[in-house]
Amino acid sequence: MKIANRNIDIELTNRCNATCDFCPREKTPKQGFMSLDVFDQVIDRVLALGSHAKASLTGLGEPMLHPHFLEFVSHGIQRGLNVDIVSNGSRLTPALTMGLLDAGLKNVTFSVSDIGAAYDQIYGLPFEKTRDNILEFVRQSRGRCHVQITVVRHDGNAHQIDEITQFWQQAGVDYVHVTREENRGGSHDKPFQFLGNRTHWREAVDVLHNKGFTELCAIALYSVFIGWNGQYYLCCQDWEKKVPLGSVFDFSIEDMDPVKLAINRKQKGICQTCSMNPVNELREVLFDIDQGLRGRFAIANKVNSLCSGAQRLEELTQLLQAHGEFEQIIAVSEE
Repeated sequence: MKIANRNIDIELTNRCNATCDFCPREKTPKQGFMSLDVFDQVIDRVLALGSHAKASLTGLGEPMLHPHFLEFVSHGIQRGLNVDIVSNGSRLTPALTMGLLDAGLKNVTFSVSDIGAAYDQIYGLPFEKTRDNILEFVRQSRGRCHVQITVVRHDGNAHQIDEITQFWQQAGVDYVHVTREENRGGSHDKPFQFLGNRTHWREAVDVLHNKGFTELCAIALYSVFIGWNGQYYLCCQDWEKKVPLGSVFDFSIEDMDPVKLAINRKQKGICQTCSMNPVNELREVLFDIDQGLRGRFAIANKVNSLCSGAQRLEELTQLLQAHGEFEQIIAVSEE
């Protein structure tokens, strides 16, 4: 399929030096570092898509742990990748900051969901060092690189979101993005009401169909995930890497599209237990309505967010229709 504006998530490593409890690190499978040979093959696959594809050197770990991190960033940019990175920032140094900026890095996201002593406890890292690293990056990057802070809203920081946001805004970052805590395809034990039952499944599917949208998840197609070993996986929510699809040495990115669609249609395994599955997202809303926590208007709000947010349901629906795939969709019943 010819899909515009994909983000290619390239995992330099799945190792991490932080201990955030919203990442089920204990369930991470075999850990390692991407080799240059694999990286070059990944670059070939990404460039074959065209210049619109973005490459995020991130994956399920902390990319700056890679022993050749700066070399990989520089090499990717030199070969024509539109590179951005997501990092916790703890490994930054002034020299590395200068090297990244001189290499031509234009976008970086620092994942920092807490501040002060809470950060020390949640991340298992010293906040002052991470803070100073990021502040130095912001200072050096003026006009050269867009700096974003991503804050995961979790049970421990929900009461501090405004304070955390204001802290980083005052520090001079370009944007602060607050996102909810996900269950990583069911690997993280955060409780969701949809787990372990089929309640509201048919209703949620019907809501999407009645609006003219597919119930399938777009993330697998629009956010391509490639592991450190060169293996394609279903998506970035496959935390335990239960759904390997094939190697970058054997298949192109577009070769994976029909494979992903076939898995997506079955709505089994990690798709069935994933909090980012659009059907499950709607079911959570319906559960809340049952309990009087939300009004019916919340359904329309959720559908709108699914169309315009990461799910890109409207785009996926149009894509499936253009390829004659829309009518082949099979929804799982509540039975």
